[in-house]
Amino acid sequence: MQAMARQCWAKSLSECSDRMSGEHLVTKALFPGGYTIRGFPWCATEFKTVGVNALTANILCRGHNTTLSPLDAAAKDVWCVLRYIWDLNALRQAEAAAGIRNRRSRVKFRLDGAGFERWAFKTMVNMVASGSVTGFAKDWEPPRDLARYIVEGGALPEGSGLGLAVVIGEKVSDQDYISFALLRREDRPVDDPEAEGFLMGFRGLRLAGSSTRPLRSLHRPVNLVNPE
Repeated sequence: MQAMARQCWAKSLSECSDRMSGEHLVTKALFPGGYTIRGFPWCATEFKTVGVNALTANILCRGHNTTLSPLDAAAKDVWCVLRYIWDLNALRQAEAAAGIRNRRSRVKFRLDGAGFERWAFKTMVNMVASGSVTGFAKDWEPPRDLARYIVEGGALPEGSGLGLAVVIGEKVSDQDYISFALLRREDRPVDDPEAEGFLMGFRGLRLAGSSTRPLRSLHRPVNLVNPE
């Protein structure tokens, strides 16, 4: 994916640095060996494998990109902990099937949940600002309140945010996989779209996010983008 000449989507918050920075649409620390992707305008129906620096766009200045780097670290921590838990669970199941009984100490993890939530919304904004989702203007930028939340922290409207979208009894399959689907407001005119929220697959977890309304009011997904 060629880096596109756009603008810093956080420019309404504070002064931008002089140079634009190639923002990775999906945190490169999650896929250091590169991406196998499908769903972008240039690979809509078939998978393509690209290098780790290929999936970038000029949508953040260098200063704001650096400011947001802790969110990428928060996402990597969650990613690695989930992988560890799944691998350990698989090992214990194999040991139990073989009649092996090993005592292990409890392991505790401390994760940055607020940072992970902000990372998920940053990913949503990256997808739209980069032009990877059709129907939005080239100079689109997120609402100021959402941009401020992603860059500076704070809180979203009551009831909104990031949550799990699960079905009781379903089997979760852990994989090195991320999927993304944008959710839009159905009551908005076609020529004035709004990014309502998203559905995201993250290592087997199905996440739902809304930046404007309670999660229970989310509408159906349109325009699927599947980085894998």
